[in-house]
Amino acid sequence: GDGNFTHGSSASIAATPTTGYHFANWTGDGVADANAASTTVTMDQNRSVTANFAIDQHVLTLNAGSGGSVSGEGTFDYGANASVSAV
Repeated sequence: GDGNFTHGSSASIAATPTTGYHFANWTGDGVADANAASTTVTMDQNRSVTANFAIDQHVLTLNAGSGGSVSGEGTFDYGANASVSAV
């Protein structure tokens, strides 16, 4: 969405996360909806905006059958290795 725009126009911008991440928000002035991945910026002056992304997280729940126990459950970042054990 970068480029040169007429004074007072709305510039369309879009943020696309890579695998394992999600769009968080836009920071900077003039953004119409800071929480939308696709939005506009009012071009009434020079603008600089930043798309912010966060890593996806997943919950691992473990269940132990009768006669044993398990450990290692929790919340993990995308692509992380979870260490689990069963006794």
